[in-house]
Amino acid sequence: MGIGSRALRIAAQFAVVTGAIAAASCGPGTNAPPVAVSLPVTTIPSSAGSFTAPPASALSVTFNVAAGAPAGTTATVISSVTAPSGVPAPSSIERQPQSIAGALPFLYISLELNHAVPTSMFTSWLLTLTSALPPTASYYVEIDDPSATRPKQFTILGTVSNGVVTFTNSGGSGANGFPTLAANHVYVFQFYYVVAGPSPTPSPTTTGSASPTPTPTPTPAPTPTLGPVVVTPALVPLGHVGQTATIGVSESGYSGSFTAQSANPAIASVSPASGTSFTVTAVLGGTTTITFSDTAGNQGSATVSVTTAQGAIQ
Repeated sequence: MGIGSRALRIAAQFAVVTGAIAAASCGPGTNAPPVAVSLPVTTIPSSAGSFTAPPASALSVTFNVAAGAPAGTTATVISSVTAPSGVPAPSSIERQPQSIAGALPFLYISLELNHAVPTSMFTSWLLTLTSALPPTASYYVEIDDPSATRPKQFTILGTVSNGVVTFTNSGGSGANGFPTLAANHVYVFQFYYVVAGPSPTPSPTTTGSASPTPTPTPTPAPTPTLGPVVVTPALVPLGHVGQTATIGVSESGYSGSFTAQSANPAIASVSPASGTSFTVTAVLGGTTTITFSDTAGNQGSATVSVTTAQGAIQ
């Protein structure tokens, strides 16, 4: 097939759709807007290189090509802002389950090669954005085979940087959909974008009675380590019946009272029953022990010795 025939056949696809759109949008007596179709024929270099599709509405795309194209490979490239015949819109039901809601196509580039080449030979595409396109949208390129019984396509998400969108062909999706771009076959590169949704409105803050702040449970104070019960004096000599002596009781880390108990009240009595200072009274000659206890069960003692009873011991 000659280069001129290839170009005319691709142009006819655009003319059918574009002409229908123009006729529907223009009233009687109004000249339809001209259909701008570029028909350049580009030689694909055998070594790595690039070529740029003809601009449409100031939109242009650069094709980056890897080395390996057969010698004499040429491409017929046509750009348009209207869809060629047979190319489904990204959001159409015809593309289910791959339809993309909210997709807005804005550029179509048809490509026909005179020799078959691997799809992976096209390594990337660079699209320069115009002021009419949103800089923060998500941009896609979709490669369509509109002549297939069931239209086939694969899609690449681009990355935007400094007003240029780069679409990188990783080879994965392309290998599944189009491992090879056939010779004398028209493929359509469809460029579209999806506008990011608005940021969610924050929920209003509820006003009203504030919930009471729970009172934290206090951490219990550690139990102090108690020292030994100290009895002063620990040895109490009494010289006659009725004689008294004072005994003091203390304990490190303890501030409570002590209880006192005489082992033999018939020899020596102790009072009061509870406190920190006690009075021991001689009752009868002999020896006994007075025991002092704190509330934790710790004890100390004093030995009381009475040496007389009603005067000299008989």
